[in-house]
Amino acid sequence: MNTPLPEPVKYGCGGAKFRNEDGDDPDGTATAEIIEVFFGKVDTNIVTLIKVPTLEVGKYYLVYASGTGSIFRGSPKQLTDYPKSTSEFQIIKDFSDIFKYKKSGHFTFKNVKGIIVAKGRYKNGVAIGKWKHYNDDGKIKSFYDLKHKITSQFFANGFVKSKQYSLNNITFYENYYENKNGLMRYKGIHTLYMNDIDSGVFYEYYENGIVKLISRSVMDMKSSGSHPTGFYEEYHSNGKLKLFGRYNDQGWRILIWKSYNEDGTLKSETDYKNGTTILRY
Repeated sequence: MNTPLPEPVKYGCGGAKFRNEDGDDPDGTATAEIIEVFFGKVDTNIVTLIKVPTLEVGKYYLVYASGTGSIFRGSPKQLTDYPKSTSEFQIIKDFSDIFKYKKSGHFTFKNVKGIIVAKGRYKNGVAIGKWKHYNDDGKIKSFYDLKHKITSQFFANGFVKSKQYSLNNITFYENYYENKNGLMRYKGIHTLYMNDIDSGVFYEYYENGIVKLISRSVMDMKSSGSHPTGFYEEYHSNGKLKLFGRYNDQGWRILIWKSYNEDGTLKSETDYKNGTTILRY
């Protein structure tokens, strides 16, 4: 799992300490003994892990697993001789106690080097308020404002990488350029309606800050089907219009689409009917 603790715990992933019993089969399965379960429940202490990488017999692993009964899928991390995994193991044990005993208060979590990797507040075993997560070098990795539903991710250089926040039924997504702090690269605004229809507007920006593209889409959340709709706009890096057209409610190009040169002069026009070119001139 790529996300550092406590993020796997925050999102409800199960965690357990395993010892590999008999190595791997050619099909990617392994039999393992559960030493300790931190989150979730199992029916037996001897389980089968499927679709796992090569595991050494007798070694101990930290596994975030999903499944039921005695068969699980997971991402094993060897604990022996791996300080990063050992640190993660210790943190997840601390988190297990917080959930188990419904603890409250401010908590700070450190890796084996003593560097803070997460800090925030719990109330009766539930994360609340503002949380900060750090990389192993101590640099900020992510920020969560759980009350206001705001999530921010950061590049290794400390610049903001992305933001996500919600207001009622509207969710905002923002992505930024890595080497220009605060300069937006993409932005999405999604509105979820009562009939499970998601209506979105997407913006893309050049490195000079000028809008590159504006598009609109609609998604049926029940079927996960998505297609463009409404007006579509592209711009040159100098801000002049590059392409303009329209989609119908079924996602087909319709009417006249116009493209322009960088100096703003008309380049071409294409007449569409349900996505099919009728006339180009």
